Amino acid sequence: MRKFKLLFLILAFSFLFTSCGKKEQTMEKKETKTDTKQTTTNQPNQMKFFALSSAKETGKNEAPDIKWNENGKAASISDLKGKVVLVNLWATWCKPCVGEMPDLSKIYNELKDKGFEMIGISVMPGQDSKPVGEFLQSNPVSYTIIEGNDDVVKAFSKSIGSEINSIPRTFIIDKTGKIVEKIEGVQREKNKEHIQSLVEKYLK
Repeated sequence: MRKFKLLFLILAFSFLFTSCGKKEQTMEKKETKTDTKQTTTNQPNQMKFFALSSAKETGKNEAPDIKWNENGKAASISDLKGKVVLVNLWATWCKPCVGEMPDLSKIYNELKDKGFEMIGISVMPGQDSKPVGEFLQSNPVSYTIIEGNDDVVKAFSKSIGSEINSIPRTFIIDKTGKIVEKIEGVQREKNKEHIQSLVEKYLK
């Protein structure tokens, strides 16, 4: 009877939270090519899709120095100090990642005029990955998407002091550039409400 109860609890927990691990996807060792001339790749839908320029760690619990080229102009997370920033690490092959993107778009649309910014960074490319630009054509989002690489994962891992080996991973960065919330996986029930409540706490 005890074994049955334990099995039930394990299954219930795994139902509530979902994520994709590295072991679920055959990793490619090819580095993501960075095109500093890349601007938006979905102009008809005004998609904000850019290539990563660089990703470096800064300090403990500080937002990594993520840089990209935006319409011919250099941009970075550090430029967003003074705003609350949500960074979501995802991949096209990760079903939980893709499943929460509509919720993230809704959160961004509701809070973008309140000193809030959102950035999705694609990481962990594998053999089953779709090109990010092609994926966004049929799965558009309202927030900025950056095509990243393993440097992003390493930078965030060093910042939070633990290895990131599964996605989605969501980080909320406060107005001073500190990582104040870390969300692992997707909460099946009320995922939007959970994330939005955390963001709003730092907008006050």
